Amino acid sequence: MIISAGALAANGLLRLAALTGEDRYEEPARRALQLVARPMASHPTAFAYALGALERVVTAPLEIAIVGDPTDARTHALRRVVTQRFVPAAVTLTGPAGDVSPLLAGRAALDDAPTAYVCEHYTCQMPVTAPEALGAQIDGVLAARQRAAT
Repeated sequence: MIISAGALAANGLLRLAALTGEDRYEEPARRALQLVARPMASHPTAFAYALGALERVVTAPLEIAIVGDPTDARTHALRRVVTQRFVPAAVTLTGPAGDVSPLLAGRAALDDAPTAYVCEHYTCQMPVTAPEALGAQIDGVLAARQRAAT
């Protein structure tokens, strides 16, 4: 499969918008996808990556922030919960407490343990430190999205 530069750029811009909270990145991505909308509808298998970008346009991003030392095994355990699932339209960022990235800013580690925040539009559920709890939160969001789609 060869990914088109336009689809790659659109997906990157949409991810950047979700990571930063800056809506200005969405418009160029939408315009790029509009250029291929008609052929994408007629020949979807030829536009797999563009369809993934389109999914980011129509699905609110699920933002997962993990605050903790990236070398800590407990931080890795939280990241594994995310990477071992298919989570459509998700963005994940891991960094130490005090990181100024918009997704991590103002988020603290609970009891000096790596802590995960599951958010939509920067509104977060209760922070969790246990991988099982993080998995349950992600699964809950995905189940709610599936119910809303039917």
